[in-house]
Amino acid sequence: MLIPAFTVTLVEAGAGHVTKRLDLKAVGQRVSEMSKAAELEVQPDAPVEELNVGVQQRVETLKLLYRGQRHTAGLPTPPDR
Repeated sequence: MLIPAFTVTLVEAGAGHVTKRLDLKAVGQRVSEMSKAAELEVQPDAPVEELNVGVQQRVETLKLLYRGQRHTAGLPTPPDR
């Protein structure tokens, strides 16, 4: 579930297992790198409430990738560009 008041970085930070102080800059950088590598085009500092449904689906996919899950079968895929 995405929280509208959060940025993409905060959503992704919550997807990991946080045991120490959170480095949001590092999380944002990792989200940006993962987004580019997966060709999902998600801005880490974008507020979730401003994202359209398609981008929110990409954020959900990034959450799975951030957690280390490699298989995303059954998830909706972004439309072809």
